Amino acid sequence: MGKKIMLVGNYRWDIYEKALSDGFMENGVHVISYVVESWSLKDKILNYKKLRSINEEFVNDVLEQHPDAIFLYRTNDLFPKSIQKIKKNLPMVKIAIFHNDNPYIGLKNKLKYHFFLSCIKLADLVYVYRPSNLEDVKKMGVQTSKLLYPHFYSTNNLVDKIDFSIKKYDVVFIGHYEKNRAESIDYLLKRGIRVKIFGSLSGWKKIKNKYGWTDDVINPPVYGDRYRETLSQAKLALCFLSKINHDVYTRRNFEIPASGTLCVSEYTDELTNIFREDEEILLFKNNYELHNKVAEVLNESEILEIKTALSYRRVINDKHSEINRAYQIINDLEVLRD
Repeated sequence: MGKKIMLVGNYRWDIYEKALSDGFMENGVHVISYVVESWSLKDKILNYKKLRSINEEFVNDVLEQHPDAIFLYRTNDLFPKSIQKIKKNLPMVKIAIFHNDNPYIGLKNKLKYHFFLSCIKLADLVYVYRPSNLEDVKKMGVQTSKLLYPHFYSTNNLVDKIDFSIKKYDVVFIGHYEKNRAESIDYLLKRGIRVKIFGSLSGWKKIKNKYGWTDDVINPPVYGDRYRETLSQAKLALCFLSKINHDVYTRRNFEIPASGTLCVSEYTDELTNIFREDEEILLFKNNYELHNKVAEVLNESEILEIKTALSYRRVINDKHSEINRAYQIINDLEVLRD
């Protein structure tokens, strides 16, 4: 691949476009960060004229900047005809597209992600988040698709070393409220496991009284450095998977080990292909299993330290950082150019 890539997205969260941009730069690639605001379906209809203008401006900017490759990251506001114009005028430019949600399932998503789904048929390379999506895009006529795992972001997640002297929490969960998450956490709390939740107060506080939790269980959300610090100060961190998106792993499965903490996650076959079960990650299929595994390692500090070290080593040695993902993309695009 050439040395100039245009990374297009909404840039709302550092863990997405910003992280991958840093990864490209670490690999010696010049990045053109291009922001396209994400609009709701309603706004697109009400402001179609403005959206058309944004697309025209995007095409003109691409033609002027003349990147070697374009990476469309979670974009759903670019018209298929915009991609067609670029490919017509710059036939050597390779276009890759990716979304970590699951645009391929359900009628609602097909409407919500209409432009994205139309654009994937025009891309030179389609990256998907989960293995099942490889078959989804194949059914849509996509010829070249690859799996792009989530990653940890070195700037936000990676610790230089694991420090057990700073671990003041037994178990933490960082994330928003969902019914099954609250039920699992309540199961642990009712059995004497100390759990701290860091997430949107509007969601979690509504059910605090229902379960009879003490005030110190629920805490404000944490981001950036505070996110890494909170994870690294915990002996264990819970990870729940999105049922709506049919997830089989998530970004947290990589961020937690990189932060020097042992991950406790819902079981999937895919996770057992990435980590050694019960050695590098604790996986549970029900709340009974969750409690037993958590209680066991909390009572055996030496075993906990060994598993945590093995987990940390796994995500480092198997190259699950944003730098490694960028390197994969660079190589994949280079193959397309040959």
